[in-house]
Amino acid sequence: MEVTKHDVGLGTTYERLSLNNYLSNLTKTLGINSVLEGPFDGMKGIAGINSLVLGKNGVKTTTMLPDHGAIELAKLVWEKEGCLEQATFICNPNNHLTVEKAGFDLVWNFACLPHMTDYKTTLNEMIHASKKYVLVFVSNRINYGFWIHYLLHRITGEVWNHGNIHLMNVGLIERHLQAQGLRIIEKPFVDVPWWPDLDLPIGDILSSFMPFFKKQLQQTNHAQHYKWGLENLPYFAPNEEMDGIMKRHGFVEQGNIPLIKYMFAHHQGILAEK
Repeated sequence: MEVTKHDVGLGTTYERLSLNNYLSNLTKTLGINSVLEGPFDGMKGIAGINSLVLGKNGVKTTTMLPDHGAIELAKLVWEKEGCLEQATFICNPNNHLTVEKAGFDLVWNFACLPHMTDYKTTLNEMIHASKKYVLVFVSNRINYGFWIHYLLHRITGEVWNHGNIHLMNVGLIERHLQAQGLRIIEKPFVDVPWWPDLDLPIGDILSSFMPFFKKQLQQTNHAQHYKWGLENLPYFAPNEEMDGIMKRHGFVEQGNIPLIKYMFAHHQGILAEK
C-alpha cells in the first residue's frame, strides 16, 4: 500500500485537533494508563498518530496498522515528538485484534467499523482486549453535507470508499455493546466545524452538479494552505495558529445545543464501560 506522508487540508487539520482535545480530556477523566488502537487507522493523512496525544500524556499505547511502511513513518513522528518509548506498533494486515484478554484500559478506533465485513466480530474483539472501556467513532450520516457527498459519488460514478453507510450508526453499535453487557457512558461528537462533511473542495462539488460551469467553479477552489509532514506537524505542542483554527471554526463544537452539534458533526462516537 502507498504510505500517506502528509496531512493535507483544513478539514484534516481540524479533525485531528478536535480528536486530540477529546482524547486528552477523556484519559485524564477516566485515569487511563494503557490503550490499544485498532484494527487500523481510519483517519485521512499520516497513519498511526491518533493516539500520540495519549503518549504525550504518559499513556502506554499500542497501535495496529496494516503496513510496515506506515509503521516506520509513524515511529519517526512519535520519536520526533519525544514519546516513542510509550508506543508499541503491531503490523496487522488481517484486521483482527488478536491480543491478550483484558490487556488495555481502553480499546478504541476511529472510522474503522464501517469498513469491516463483520462489525460484531470487531466489537467483540475490542471488548475481549479491554479491561474497562471501549470507544468507537464513525462518520455521522446526519451531517447536513453527508448525503450531498454520497450523491456526488453516484453522479460522478466514483467508487464510494468511505465504508458501509448502514454501519455509520451509533444506535446499532450501542445495541450490540449493551447486549454484551457493557454500560454506555456517553455518545460524543468530535470534528464539528461549521462546514459540511463533503470531503472535496466546494468548487469540485458544485462543478459536478453543474458541469457547464465547471471551469469557473473549479477556479474558485483555494490553494491548500494546510500541509503538514514529519518536519512540521503542529498538533502536539502549543501553537497559536492551531488555537486560532479552533476559535475561528469551532464555535459549533464549543456550543451547548446537542441537536445543532448532531447536524454539524462529521463524526460521532460511543464510549462504553465493561
